[in-house]
Amino acid sequence: MVPAWYRREIKEGDEGPDVRIVRRKLRLDPDGPYDKQVMELVRGKGSKRGTVTKEVAESLGEAAATAAGLCPTWFRRPLALGDQGEDVRSLRLALGLGGRDDRYDPDCEKAVRRLQSANRLETTGKVDEGLAIMIGEA
Repeated sequence: MVPAWYRREIKEGDEGPDVRIVRRKLRLDPDGPYDKQVMELVRGKGSKRGTVTKEVAESLGEAAATAAGLCPTWFRRPLALGDQGEDVRSLRLALGLGGRDDRYDPDCEKAVRRLQSANRLETTGKVDEGLAIMIGEA
């Protein structure tokens, strides 16, 4: 089964959420491009050119929750500035903001925007199901 994160053939110089997942699955720092180091590791997974094809993506696999289409347990609703609750507290923990507060305040929104920007997503500052799954995979 082709993982949900696989959207394109990934080659040297590429960046984005899919590259972050590949780097993490190869036990590398997820921050960074698809470079020669990653290509060498992917060659070890059966890719002659060092690119991530559908076959390589299948061999890298997918988290069980994502494969089943499940969000992290903390995600109960879309989240945005002004929201409060345990789900927001869990989001703040996942973003490294600490769990003492349960408010989706401007600091939380900025952290979400930075995450979206770093992953070349639309920078809405809101957490939807897709972003929650990505945060859960991190």
